[in-house]
Amino acid sequence: MTRFGYGVDYTITQTSRSAIALIAEVLPPTSRFAPTHTQSQYEIGLSSGLTVSQRLSVGLAAEGISSGRVGFERILPLLAVNSSYTMNRALRVAADLGTRLVSRNVVAQSFGDVAINQKLGHNVIYNVGVGTTFNPVANAKSHYLASGFSVRL
Repeated sequence: MTRFGYGVDYTITQTSRSAIALIAEVLPPTSRFAPTHTQSQYEIGLSSGLTVSQRLSVGLAAEGISSGRVGFERILPLLAVNSSYTMNRALRVAADLGTRLVSRNVVAQSFGDVAINQKLGHNVIYNVGVGTTFNPVANAKSHYLASGFSVRL
């Protein structure tokens, strides 16, 4: 599914080796015809990063996204461990392993993904990645391809 979202990623605290950021994003409705996709979704979370070496960093991310069906009455949590390796000034490879709830009354679904981040300018990054879920939930096991741009203001 392709969709446009917008939001803010605000760094709460930062040192030379670590950072903690607050994330808030709005995902507009994806369809006006499907009942589960007619509401906007909202995402809130925290992410952290720690520089291990000049090229390697690791972090944790925790976020919640509102349900497409009932909005903020239901928050679906996600927890992930991430790492990134800087190849050169403009190219970085990142990987995530985590778990998330996709709906009520189901077991958690684990996932993993790998992405390439290419710096196109001082404030613009292009991202492309692939991912998969490791266990089926509600008879669904998704594989995905994602791409997008990040613009730093």
